[in-house]
Amino acid sequence: MVGFVVLIDVLGWRKLAFPLVVVGMNSIFIYSAGFLIKGSIDNWIIAFSGGFKFIGTLAPVAEACSVMVVLWYLCFWLYQRRGESEEDDSEPTKLPRALPGRCENHRRFAYQSRKFPYRARPGAEKPGPFASP
Repeated sequence: MVGFVVLIDVLGWRKLAFPLVVVGMNSIFIYSAGFLIKGSIDNWIIAFSGGFKFIGTLAPVAEACSVMVVLWYLCFWLYQRRGESEEDDSEPTKLPRALPGRCENHRRFAYQSRKFPYRARPGAEKPGPFASP
């Protein structure tokens, strides 16, 4: 863990974390795919690779790594399509960072609430713990 912190945060090698970001953004998918389709993927890989018999005793390791690569590629495929809409398949949907006017109103409200914590409309009493809005 310390090694990842040093490499990614201190040295700034963020590209090393990209495979983990892809899996993290599709964590539910990879968890369920590990249970549901891992056996099928393993059978397909054995059929196309001959069970990695040419490697010898490391064949199970090669099979497990190839299943992991296939599952990661499926997650990467989903990662690439994370913003596409169903109506327009040509370009992904661009979501706004914030609603228009939201940040400025929020800042103004935060300033007023710090400066005058119980400021309400004129004539209103200080709200109690069970006051209705």
